[in-house]
Amino acid sequence: MSKVLVTAAVPQELADFRAGEEDGVQCLITGMGPKGGEVVRRRLRQGDIGFVISAGFSGGVRPGFEIGDLVMASEVIHSASGQRWRPNPFYFGLNGFASVGPFVTVEQVLTSPAAKSEAGLRFGAIAADLETAAVAEAAHRAGVAWMALRAILDPMETPLQVGSWREFFKLLAVPRRWQELSSFLTAMRTSSRSLAGGLKSLVERIKTERQKGE
Repeated sequence: MSKVLVTAAVPQELADFRAGEEDGVQCLITGMGPKGGEVVRRRLRQGDIGFVISAGFSGGVRPGFEIGDLVMASEVIHSASGQRWRPNPFYFGLNGFASVGPFVTVEQVLTSPAAKSEAGLRFGAIAADLETAAVAEAAHRAGVAWMALRAILDPMETPLQVGSWREFFKLLAVPRRWQELSSFLTAMRTSSRSLAGGLKSLVERIKTERQKGE
């Protein structure tokens, strides 16, 4: 049976996800931003992938989410071009653990509550990230089914303390900001564990449904 490919921008997002090749699952770290789409396209050309899950952290762009809450894309909107990509809604029936709604893929990390709120209102989205649109486009063009599952790292109401790894290392050099760094790392751990649980459940359900159809 073909494999399930789980993509994420950075290793920290999949730090707690344990599935491997023996489970019919391969993880792929794509790097941050739209360049990840090309990484996914190259992998899909090998022809052994039957399903793609775009995974990772995201920012909440509507009120009410908490750190670690899981969100699943009903569609993904590319903020710059307006292009929309929609997964097969059949697979939403496999979900019993995530809020479902539109994602918006943005060009830069949204760090302030005001910026996140504006994006949510403008695109009708529930979450924002940097990669899902590129991954969805790559899967669509390859004729491979896809979904997106992410964990909220920074709720809409909360400023994102660290918007890049450059900022992360800057914080290390400023002792008075170590508390911010500690809070960020705690949020990452919470989100990684939550995402791992959701991915495990989703992968198992996808594999079961695909086996029924074979």
